[in-house]
Amino acid sequence: LHVGVFAVVVLLLLYPPDAFVGAGITFDNVACGYLGTSELNVLDFHCRRIVQALSFVICLPFFFMLFLYSARDHAVLFTAHPTRIIHYVALISPFLALAGLAHSLYHSFTHFRSLPAMKKLEAYGYSSREALTNLSIELSRIDAFRHSISNVSRIIITDSWLFYCSRFKFVVVKLSDAQFRVINAEDTMNSLHQALGMNQYLTVAVSLPEDIQNMNFVFKIDNVSMRDLESKLGRDRIEFSPEVQLKMSLTDKFIQAFIGQAKHNPRFDNYVREDLEPCLGCSDKLSNVKLFRQCGGLGVGIDDNMARPACMPCQCRPMWCVSCMARIFLAKQDQSAPTRWLDGNCPCPTCRATFCILDVALLTSFDEDDGGSPSAAREDE
Repeated sequence: LHVGVFAVVVLLLLYPPDAFVGAGITFDNVACGYLGTSELNVLDFHCRRIVQALSFVICLPFFFMLFLYSARDHAVLFTAHPTRIIHYVALISPFLALAGLAHSLYHSFTHFRSLPAMKKLEAYGYSSREALTNLSIELSRIDAFRHSISNVSRIIITDSWLFYCSRFKFVVVKLSDAQFRVINAEDTMNSLHQALGMNQYLTVAVSLPEDIQNMNFVFKIDNVSMRDLESKLGRDRIEFSPEVQLKMSLTDKFIQAFIGQAKHNPRFDNYVREDLEPCLGCSDKLSNVKLFRQCGGLGVGIDDNMARPACMPCQCRPMWCVSCMARIFLAKQDQSAPTRWLDGNCPCPTCRATFCILDVALLTSFDEDDGGSPSAAREDE
């Protein structure tokens, strides 16, 4: 019984469920005095986190003996004449505790240089504290892709680096050295996830360089987040197994329908192509849409016959791409009624003038395949 209780407590600390995370009962919070915060220095925090977790596991026999000693009313465990297995474990446990303490002190005094992740960074030329600090800053950038695999595991991808951490290991490699392959896909039956468009979970295997292949890992990601990962890495960086097919989320279907309707609307031609700037939302494409009032003005809901706000003229120059405009439009709709999204309206993200989908005018230079990228525009010039 005591073994079971102790094991459950340890597992809940090391791998806390959502309820424990919400209450702040986690190993990381218990050791926060030593760990610090990841916001200040991501690499230093996770070095300390890995070392502390391993030291804690090494000390577990000693902690268990102390637990038994207190739970069984000062039972005789530590004796100079052991006769049972528990006596031998009790005799060895203080030395294991000292080994755990020595393990923690050694890595702290050597600035964690012996950890596999730090050795790999040193091979990349990131050995100085200044270089590591700069790398931590890059991993903390707001435009980095972040995905929480579990309550103790996460992945961060920047333009140049891949960071992965779990409870007992973490790795940082250049993005060019990592290979991504989707090896499995599962449909989700969770109604909440389906309502959010997350109708599929994909298993992604990440292969690392030969010298750290023992650090290869696998993670699961929903199809909505997978689209974000594809946009960060590029479609050619992710390999799909022949039997795996990525499903479109509800958001993807709406964006596709939004763009399809915009293509049927009259085009806008009163602009100078050379004056177009990258989209304010994604910065990946040139602005290719103008809000130009073309509807009847006052709309009526098709189901409830409730009048909606009248559409108004928008005086803004083209500043957004049609995909970002579709996402902005979607964010203002009733998420519980997807069948009515296209019939709604939305304020302009810059001047707040109300518009509907009929007011979305693509520029005459719009090209769905490659005409919307800044680089393509510069090549035309």
